[in-house]
Amino acid sequence: MSSNAEPLRGVDANGSLLTAVGLAIHSRIGGDQRTIVTNLDLSLNEAETVGIVGESGSGKSMTARALVGLLPTGLSARGEVRLDGSNLLEMSQRALSRIRGSEIALVLQDPFTMLNPVTRCGDQVADGLVDARGRRLGRRTRREEAARRLAEVGIPETVDRYPFELSGGMRQRVAIAAALAGDPRVLIADEPSTALDVTTQGEILALLKSLQTSRSMALLLITHDLRVAFSTCDRIYVLYAGSLLEVGDASAVEAEPLHPYTLGLLLSEPPADRRLTELVAIPGSVPAADDVATICPLAPRCQWAQPKCEVTNPPLKPVGAERLSACLRIDEIRAEMRSLRHHAERPAVVHHPAEASVPLVSVDNLQKTFADASTRRGSAPVIALGGVSLTVGVTESVGLVGESGSGKTTLARCLVGLETPTAGAITIDGVDASNYGSLSADHLRQLRRTVQIVFQDPYSSLNPLRTVGSALKEVLELHRKRSRNLEGGVAELLEQVGLPASFSRRKPVALSGGERQRVAIARALAVKPRLIICDEPVSALDVSVQAQILGLFRTLRDELGVGYLFITHDLAVVRQVVERVYVLYRGEVVESGPVDAVLDHPQHAYTVRLVESVPRSASQQRPMR
Repeated sequence: MSSNAEPLRGVDANGSLLTAVGLAIHSRIGGDQRTIVTNLDLSLNEAETVGIVGESGSGKSMTARALVGLLPTGLSARGEVRLDGSNLLEMSQRALSRIRGSEIALVLQDPFTMLNPVTRCGDQVADGLVDARGRRLGRRTRREEAARRLAEVGIPETVDRYPFELSGGMRQRVAIAAALAGDPRVLIADEPSTALDVTTQGEILALLKSLQTSRSMALLLITHDLRVAFSTCDRIYVLYAGSLLEVGDASAVEAEPLHPYTLGLLLSEPPADRRLTELVAIPGSVPAADDVATICPLAPRCQWAQPKCEVTNPPLKPVGAERLSACLRIDEIRAEMRSLRHHAERPAVVHHPAEASVPLVSVDNLQKTFADASTRRGSAPVIALGGVSLTVGVTESVGLVGESGSGKTTLARCLVGLETPTAGAITIDGVDASNYGSLSADHLRQLRRTVQIVFQDPYSSLNPLRTVGSALKEVLELHRKRSRNLEGGVAELLEQVGLPASFSRRKPVALSGGERQRVAIARALAVKPRLIICDEPVSALDVSVQAQILGLFRTLRDELGVGYLFITHDLAVVRQVVERVYVLYRGEVVESGPVDAVLDHPQHAYTVRLVESVPRSASQQRPMR
């Protein structure tokens, strides 16, 4: 090809299809202006997958919205976002509306917010489709085209169904089909698999890669999960407090992070193939961009920070072939970072407690059936649990894994009396707990002191109108009637979960997600339970906060001797916490045993599918052992 050949349509001379230069995003509330993202440069080439990774509050989602001109009211973007040589930030909304869908499209984290719940899926996919002359398609042609588009994402049968009739994974497929209906050349996917089970997550990521390949489409993936980024992306941008801290080839970043923040994210992500001796977490939380505008944004949380890091905001600089880092000290600390990673990734030996053979909780052939809301049309009842049996020993930590709908939460609710099983038996500390409604007051108090539960969403389990101290005092008053020093008890509980006593005066709205979950754990500890049921306690948290909470669970077990029934769909998480695991599928236990044996040598086809669904980069791919 001659050197003066014309570039492809929509591709800059440097090969980029989409570029952002000096992108800045600000919010204005009243008379105050706050920075969300500052001076961001980004490029995306044809058929390339680029990932933007970082914790919540880093500016990832607002960057995605700015690129398609869909910032919420009160937010504005400056700089350049170029597609086809035109700056999208200078276009009118009418001009942007013609480009969205046909040139660039956005898929959001929650598909339900993208889809109209009272419009059939086929109509939503075909909405806006026109023929070669720009005319609206006829009804039959529109339905056929919608069915074809839905078949492309693997669900042609949903053309006449409503979003509320579909699972989360199916709704996400419909949202992807709708986003791709206009055949865009750029797809921006904002956390498209975060709220999904590991198997469904793997299916959605594989679908996106397949569609990208078949369409030669560029894909910009927004995620907080480095495992997903490494398994999916060609290049990675690391965003923190509105600033880019590292840019590089995905495989190179995985092999050796060249910024302390990237290393922290990597070490906070627990591996699925081994248990670690210690879970490394980044202390603190993401600051506002304006609060760190004149210093290295990571300095307040960085173990390698020195005075020079707190007098300037370092720019991205080349640190190797196609690698950029915004760390002033990277050349000085590179060897230390390698050493820390080597130390942190050492595998631990799983020790089974001596008392594990003593049953604290015994579940025998437990069954739970719910009447279907549509039984008047002759639908069969829903079998949530189809004869589950398990045991949890004294001080033992046991895992319960499976995808949504497998019956995990139903079992947890039966164990604490929030649901009554249809059949079967539950014995807790020698008490028949099959029906809490028939228990005596003494037995009910005994069970409440023996077993407590921590839910997935701490905000929904804490009263938003009551302070933290008030919520904890209520439990202490009920279960420690002889205690005269309630304030001291509250302070002790907060200290046990790593929070200062001053947090007792705060309300849940003033806390971060991780802090709220710590309060929920403190409330469970108030009765000094022997077992805590943890129902997806870290699934809604960033990886760094997740590592903090998992470390807290380990510490509490070592110090207090409390046991856990740990419910999760994340095999990497369960590997770090439990000694034994049960695999639940469609209300039945299909496999159980020591966690290493089950995850390293799965016997049931469903367990194999779970293990194989864990995101892995090319360097991590290995045959099943």
